[in-house]
Amino acid sequence: MGRKNLLKKRHTLLVLILVLLFFAPILESTTGMFLNGIETQRASEGKQEMLAHGGVIDSYEPEFGGSNNYGFVTNSIVINGTQTYVIANGTYTLDDTIIVEDTATLIIKNATVVFHTTDYTVIESHDNARVYIEDSVLEHSPWFYLLFHDSSIASVLRSKITEIVNRGSADVTVNNSTVSTVNSWDLSNFKLNGSLVSSIASYESSHTTMSNSSVGGIAIEESSDTVVSDSTINSIYLGFILDSNVSLTSMPTGFVGLWSLHENNTLEKAYVKFAIYNTWVGPWCIVAHDWSVVSITGLNTDDIYAQESSTVIINDSIIGDLYSVDRSVVHVFDTQLSWLEIDRAGYVNVFVINSTYLGISWIDWEIGNPRLYVGWCLDVMVVDVRGFPLTNANVKVYWENGTLLVSINTDDDGLARFVLYEKMINAVGTFPYDNYMVEVAYYGYTHQRVIKSITGNMKISVTPWICIYHHGLIYGIYTEWLVVILAGGRPIRIPID
Repeated sequence: MGRKNLLKKRHTLLVLILVLLFFAPILESTTGMFLNGIETQRASEGKQEMLAHGGVIDSYEPEFGGSNNYGFVTNSIVINGTQTYVIANGTYTLDDTIIVEDTATLIIKNATVVFHTTDYTVIESHDNARVYIEDSVLEHSPWFYLLFHDSSIASVLRSKITEIVNRGSADVTVNNSTVSTVNSWDLSNFKLNGSLVSSIASYESSHTTMSNSSVGGIAIEESSDTVVSDSTINSIYLGFILDSNVSLTSMPTGFVGLWSLHENNTLEKAYVKFAIYNTWVGPWCIVAHDWSVVSITGLNTDDIYAQESSTVIINDSIIGDLYSVDRSVVHVFDTQLSWLEIDRAGYVNVFVINSTYLGISWIDWEIGNPRLYVGWCLDVMVVDVRGFPLTNANVKVYWENGTLLVSINTDDDGLARFVLYEKMINAVGTFPYDNYMVEVAYYGYTHQRVIKSITGNMKISVTPWICIYHHGLIYGIYTEWLVVILAGGRPIRIPID
């Protein structure tokens, strides 16, 4: 009886083994399709450590260690082909980064994943790979980022992540999540909805769409295209590249119902695109790159950056800090500046006319040839003895050494306006300008006056000759000549014996 029972048990075991062998390929091919597979069972015991080989993968053991096709020396879990890797329902510690290739899929759901790696790129996708992160928290001390390449697709839902970097044509969506930083490059497409993000930067030809979100600051540069709606943006950093030529008169703050960079400003050429709908907006920072020309008029904004060989012209504005570096040229008129930051190692030229600033800081310790010119307006009124303006009188201003500074003819009001410089400041010291010579010429007659120094706007009135009245005519005595102004207003000269 005992022998029969033993044979029966062996027969049952053999049948069970045959059944398992028959169904093994089917089980193996479907395991990775479920989020609640092996990892769910392991997570039921609470907090634990998941080694790199503990994931759920379709018929696949992940590769480890050494360098891989992307040149990393850190250990990596490489998921490729059509495989699916699932991390779900628990708290896990990984000593390896994760690389997703081909059309493989990575799923992280209801999990806290702590990466203990030397590489800050903890998850990286290539080709047409898919990455789905849902109701999860990813951690790495002190910093980490997810890097999405090529045509990969990524979705982050109700999760917390430090940084996301989008390259190539990656398509990345973040919904109802918290992210510290997002950087988009190339032709990538980034969509944000209902989320909290510290900063978002869009470069090259990337496209960014934000809605119902709160963002600490956004940077929009190069040829990127950004659209924001129903959101809050605490600050905006807007950059212009190459040969952009723009005139900015509308950079709104507070609640903005409808605004477009291209429709609300004069843009002869610009590569960047930016539009705002029903969004609260904080202060702006404007950046000029390369050899672009940026004109700013009537704005109350934060910082202005002039870089490379760009030219920035600021009129009648209130500006935070003004940065001028490299070989940039900046002209400031009738403007209030908080602070000037000038590149000591560069060859910048900054002209501050009828404007104020609190102080100057010199960037870098190397010595180039940066120059700051502080100037004021000199108005020269040319009138006759009756006080009537003389049109087209020529007014010249000379430096102290006799070199001509500028020559202007008076307008219909007899006015010629000049910019005279109080001083030039560089990294070495301050050098004042003194003793300008103003020369007025009208129909061959001249008058000269010396301006010893200028520390604010000035206005002077000049009459080219001494005039007297006689028998209804106006006479002007000038050295050896008697000047008679006829009824038509044209003077004639009569020699005085």
